[in-house]
Amino acid sequence: MKLTLITILALGLCLASCSTTPESLPKDFKSLKALAEQGNSDAQANLGVMYYNGDGVKQDYKEAVKWSRKAAEQGDANAQGNLGAMYHKGQGVPKDIVIAMLGQT
Repeated sequence: MKLTLITILALGLCLASCSTTPESLPKDFKSLKALAEQGNSDAQANLGVMYYNGDGVKQDYKEAVKWSRKAAEQGDANAQGNLGAMYHKGQGVPKDIVIAMLGQT
């Protein structure tokens, strides 16, 4: 159980430093959001990070959760870790350690 929590917390550090953006994805918010709305999981994951950090857009944890969840549901591991970290910290969602560890949202 401790190992799981440590893994989730380590993945959660990606919120501040990691990006899942392949070179081919647009960098600007408007283009990235359009691609995310079309269902691109990489764009969704990066949009979640942008909202979390307030990078190019006003910081909004609820939007970060929304976009991270969309990417996580498509199997994006970074988004899954980021979503777990937000549940662990209670950012944009009620704090819930069980959901953070098990990923059941």
